[in-house]
Amino acid sequence: MDIFKILLIEDNPFFKGIWDSIIGRATKSSYQLDWAVNDFMASELLEKNDYDLIISDIILAGSKTGIDLWIEHDCKDSTYIFTSSIPQDVFLEFMKQTDKAPVPFIAKPLNLNYCIDFLSQVILKGQRTKATKD
Repeated sequence: MDIFKILLIEDNPFFKGIWDSIIGRATKSSYQLDWAVNDFMASELLEKNDYDLIISDIILAGSKTGIDLWIEHDCKDSTYIFTSSIPQDVFLEFMKQTDKAPVPFIAKPLNLNYCIDFLSQVILKGQRTKATKD
């Protein structure tokens, strides 16, 4: 059985438990949740591991943002989702500064039902992709 590998990049420990609960309710399969609290830890994990899903806050402890990490690390085989309390229009302005394809954005405060439904679709799509690679 494949384990769905997820990286949460979030410097507020309050959100780790919330995301773990959301992911647990969104998936029916086993998953591994790695957690990075700053840009340095996230970079180390991204260099050593492949993830099916990366959920990243934008404003992080450290000198880099979640967007900086996304640009620096080639995560083309991962689904990348940004989350933040910054307004969505500010996020879109950040994104205009890149030449990469748009990435989903989930606003804080988190709407738990929306997050569960959204991640259910993302995880289901990722599991189908894994099944077709074999």
